[in-house]
Order: sequence, then C-alpha cells, then structure tokens
Amino acid sequence: MNNEIESKANEESKKDAGMVEKFINEEKKYQNEIITLDLATYHEIPRQLHHIITCINKSSKFDVFNMFVMYAMYEIGFIGDWIEQHLLSHLSLNWCYSFDQRVFEFCTLPQQLKERNDYQLKLTFKFALDPERQVVLYSHLSGDLVLLTVYEQESHNNLQLGLNSKSLTVPISRYIPFNRLSQNIPNSFRNLKELSIKLKDNLLLSLRNDIYNDNQSSAMPYINGLPSWIVIKIFKYLKKKDVYNLKCSCRKMNDVYKAFIHN
Repeated sequence: MNNEIESKANEESKKDAGMVEKFINEEKKYQNEIITLDLATYHEIPRQLHHIITCINKSSKFDVFNMFVMYAMYEIGFIGDWIEQHLLSHLSLNWCYSFDQRVFEFCTLPQQLKERNDYQLKLTFKFALDPERQVVLYSHLSGDLVLLTVYEQESHNNLQLGLNSKSLTVPISRYIPFNRLSQNIPNSFRNLKELSIKLKDNLLLSLRNDIYNDNQSSAMPYINGLPSWIVIKIFKYLKKKDVYNLKCSCRKMNDVYKAFIHN
C-alpha cells in the first residue's frame, strides 16, 4: 500500500516538474518583450495589442482607443466573454488572469466591434475569481471625449441590473493625436503610460476590488496558489538560506526549486 502511494506521489512530482519546465520555457519568450500597456514606447507596444490594431479594418481612433481599454482590463484580471473557456483551461488562473501573461495570446478582436455604431461600443467581460459574474464596459464617443462606464451586471427577476458602476471621461486625442495610423504603428500614440494608470486607478481597479470584497469565500493568493513561474521569480530575490527553507517546506516547492537551479 505504501509503495503504491509512493509511486503515485513520484508520478505527480514528475508531472509537476514537467509543468514547471514548460512554464520556464514559455516565460523565456516574454523576457525581452513589452507585455503591459504602461511600458509602451514610441517604438514598441505589446505584440498582441499591435496585432489586434492591425486587424481592425478601417480602424477609427475610437476603435483603437477601445482596444487600449480592453487590453488594460486584461492586465488586471478581466477577460472578454467572447474568448472560449477551453482555450484558457491550461493556464494558471489561480487568482486572476493577469498572473499568467500567456492569456494575452487569446486577446482577440471582439465580435461586437463589427456590429457597433460609430459612437458607442458595449463589451462584456468575465472575471477569473468568479467567472459567473459579468462586467460590462460601455464606451460612448462625444466629440473628442470618450465616456467610459464599467459596471457589474446581474440578473434579478429577468431584469439586467448594473451594480458598482464606475465612470471616467477621457480626451481621445491626448493618446491618439493623428487621424490615421502611421506605418510605424507605435509612433501613432502618445502618453500610453498615463492612460494605463488613469484607466486602472480611476476605473478598473476599484471595480475589481469591489468584486473581491463582495466575495467573502475568496482569499488572497498564498504561495502554493501561484503559478510556478512566479514562484521561480520569487526564488531569485531570496537569500540562499531562505531558498533552502522554502524548498524544504513542501513537495511542490522542492520541484520548483529543482527547476530554478537548472534555469
């Protein structure tokens, strides 16, 4: 019986070690790449965002701006409900999607973009902590100003209710000053770090925190709940004695340590 348990434990250990190795290899793809909107420059924006913008047919400033907002939402843990769930099943969604940068590989154009009018766009997102809860982004263009409203959507007696509503008005030309995108797409934009901070601090993070506070059953992530590639990053900042203590704490930490020393 003990041999059976030990054999099963060894198999699980090898499986975990294999997954850690996979995380390391996939992380290397991103080491020299801009991932987040606030790191964008005149010469480079996140690769997935660049791809999305080039895919928009006859893109307007309003369309491109909404893709910036969508990307910022992805960064903090929301993801479009048009993304099929099975595509995300192999990712490490322990707390929120933003813990695993590979989620941006599924950052695609929403179908609603093709059906909208010139002044309004409504997109629905879900949240990794509680995928049943939906968050709606409503974007309305008036002259040079975009009014952004996000709220949590709930159904009650067949009525759609908007809860925890947050709004923000943004001048679109401050971030997209030109009517046409240049051949060097990143050079078409300005102040993207400012935009990223404004969207997160004044609109998105407060809504996300409200959802956390409402969900009493959720806990902040502990180290065993984090993806292995993040634990490896933590190892890099620890003293040797602390690394040794952590790797002795459990089987998973020991497997991550093995991957760490071979990295």
